[in-house]
Amino acid sequence: LTVAGVVMVAGKPVVEGVQSGDKLIRVDPLDVAGATMGEVANALRGEPGSVRVLVIERGGERFTVAAKVSRLP
Repeated sequence: LTVAGVVMVAGKPVVEGVQSGDKLIRVDPLDVAGATMGEVANALRGEPGSVRVLVIERGGERFTVAAKVSRLP
């Protein structure tokens, strides 16, 4: 799953370290390969303030990003 865009709030990305064009590999325990969009969306949801650990691939390298769940106005 390729990140198509990044939401910005007050001039900063909502999830630091994620860029357009990055590939989302894993959300917490969910392997995104073979998952439906609904499964990925459900894995990203949670209570505001909870954290989801994302595995991102950019330029052939993988890294993790801790993404805090928030509600946008």
